[in-house]
Amino acid sequence: MVGWPTLQQKQVIWRALGYEPFPLQMPFHASTARVRQLVGAEGAGKSLMTARELVAAVPFCDLTYLVGQEFENTRREFEYIRDDLLALGMTEPSMISDPKNPPWGLATLTGCRIVTISVAKCGAAGIIARGEEPDAIALLEAGVIVGESVFNAAWRRISRSKGQLILSGTLRDDFGWYARLEETLREADNPYGGQTFSVPAWANLSIYPQ
Repeated sequence: MVGWPTLQQKQVIWRALGYEPFPLQMPFHASTARVRQLVGAEGAGKSLMTARELVAAVPFCDLTYLVGQEFENTRREFEYIRDDLLALGMTEPSMISDPKNPPWGLATLTGCRIVTISVAKCGAAGIIARGEEPDAIALLEAGVIVGESVFNAAWRRISRSKGQLILSGTLRDDFGWYARLEETLREADNPYGGQTFSVPAWANLSIYPQ
């Protein structure tokens, strides 16, 4: 990984996609924290925000993991990423594995691989046992992931690669660790150098125009 893109570099990709984050979404995208937690109600745009953040990083990354409790929890973000990369000419249909039954994945013309992982199928070993050092890991619908061990495994992996860890999900579906992590990330000197962002549903102006 050559370094996470700056906001200005990300905006070059986003302009090509016609994406302009709404004001309450921008702090998440502008953050340089290595761990970013995105919480909010359904309809806040969390899936699209996460996907667009990862798409903008593709030219800078070699490997990205999309992790969910079930493969289906990764589906929406994978589809956003797939469609965006096709629109940008950064992948080709022959480079996409999108069968009816998961896992799904793709490769890009820039050399980045995007892999989906199911915690229910593989546990934290799905991240650890591969022996890889992903540049980015996204824990999707993170509140339904059973057990903090998955977060710990993801943190260790991105610490080695100096990568980025994004967690996206509502606090309503929580096994305890996700809410505790939010409290930790609120502290300025937290051990992860992370930040938490709460985006209300009405911040998504495409659904709730002013």
